[in-house]
Amino acid sequence: MIFPLIVLLFYCVYVIIERYLSIQKASKQDINLVNDIKMQLKAGKLDNAIMLCSRENTASGNILRSGVSLIGRPISEIESAMEKTANIEIAQIAPVISSAAFYNSTMNMYSEPNSGEAVNVKATVSSGAGIFAVTLFYGTGIMGQFNEIPMFDDGNHNDDAAGDGIYGAQIPGYPATTLVRYYIEAQSNTTAKSASYLPTGAEHDVFVYTVQSQAAPNGVVINELMASNASSAQDETGAFADWIELYNNNASPVDLSGFYLSDDSTNIAKWQFPAGTTIGANGYLILWADQDILDGPLHCNFKLSALGEEVILSDAQLNSVDRVIFGPQTTDLGYARIPNGSGNFIIQTHTFNANNEGNTAIEALTAEIDMTAFPNPTGNNLQVLISVLRDKEPLLIYSQLGVLVLQQQAYNDNSLDLTHFPTGIYFLKYADKVIKISKI
Repeated sequence: MIFPLIVLLFYCVYVIIERYLSIQKASKQDINLVNDIKMQLKAGKLDNAIMLCSRENTASGNILRSGVSLIGRPISEIESAMEKTANIEIAQIAPVISSAAFYNSTMNMYSEPNSGEAVNVKATVSSGAGIFAVTLFYGTGIMGQFNEIPMFDDGNHNDDAAGDGIYGAQIPGYPATTLVRYYIEAQSNTTAKSASYLPTGAEHDVFVYTVQSQAAPNGVVINELMASNASSAQDETGAFADWIELYNNNASPVDLSGFYLSDDSTNIAKWQFPAGTTIGANGYLILWADQDILDGPLHCNFKLSALGEEVILSDAQLNSVDRVIFGPQTTDLGYARIPNGSGNFIIQTHTFNANNEGNTAIEALTAEIDMTAFPNPTGNNLQVLISVLRDKEPLLIYSQLGVLVLQQQAYNDNSLDLTHFPTGIYFLKYADKVIKISKI
């Protein structure tokens, strides 16, 4: 009778593990517990397996104990017992995170920080079962790993009063133009440690903000660029390389020694202007983005992507002077400001090292539009970036019922005040681009 008993034992183990793994999606417990219990059962040490389950004192341990303790009983009874225990554990309600706003150093809500300025995050969390932990996860750039730090409700972390259900933590300061993303996790004070997240889709849906420049604009702007040069302007070696044109709006020269140019917001000091670099009064300066720094002093160590990216001009202290985000580009056409030196960008026949208004062959209507909105979900302020503008095309917001609730002139960089919008789902529209946004 020993062999049938061993067969039944192993069969029960697999039934229990299968049931456990289905619960694992909700409880996220350590799979090592399952392996330890399997080892004890294979050795015929049923009492040890039950003791391991009891000692764990977690949702996983409780679910497994309800099955292991019934080994030898009908399989249906084992499954039923585990199902019942799992339902009890999972039914312990996760905390509710009702808000997760960010503040600058002067505690102005949704005010984006300046270069090097820390950001305070406050999360309002409640749970009938109590709170075990609240954690802030944050990272930089569009993709990458998150750092995690605990949040506190002790009155000492810019979290208002101690014990009021508002938890606080601080994200360190970063250089200007850095994109920072974050989300909140809250765990209940139960054996299941049931967790909830805000935004609910974390880590894929996150809150974001962009670090701003402390420096006032100095009159020098990124005026035009070409990210796909096959036969237009040539550099001093005769090569057709990507190029970036700066324009000086001032009536006097500007010294650019020590300034920086980059196509990466996580590394704004990517390429530095040589000492002695100046741009003349109301003049132009061409920089070659060809990754061939040996070709001359104004050749950058990066190339531009014709699929779209960004270009950032920073001063010697790494404060942002100008920043351009562009979408997909057309070969041998320029991406230029109209009016020259101050306007929004359009795609047109290039005006290399000259006034952008000297050309009428504008092709903005056929250019691909790229639109980004952040933070999303948002509280009061929504930042909307549009790569290519179309003449007389407005920026629109519709309610979930299709009612037009906002219409305004569109710019490359738009700041929308949603303070008076009720919470809910809205649709942001520009030309043929639509983004779903959530007001919290």
